[in-house]
Amino acid sequence: MFDSGAAAFLETHGLSFWTKSKDVPASFPIKFTTTGLNTFFPGMEAKYGPNLPVDIEYSVLKLNNF
Repeated sequence: MFDSGAAAFLETHGLSFWTKSKDVPASFPIKFTTTGLNTFFPGMEAKYGPNLPVDIEYSVLKLNNF
């Protein structure tokens, strides 16, 4: 029952959230910059330039087997 309710909610309202580069502590090992995230997203630094802040949006599209 929860799965069908969650699916209905996601279809009508959606669920998304952000990680803003300014909110990530300096002590965090991964820097949310084009240089710091280039390992995970190859070519990001080359395309956008070095050491630019990166904000990431996450969107939940589906919940399976929750």
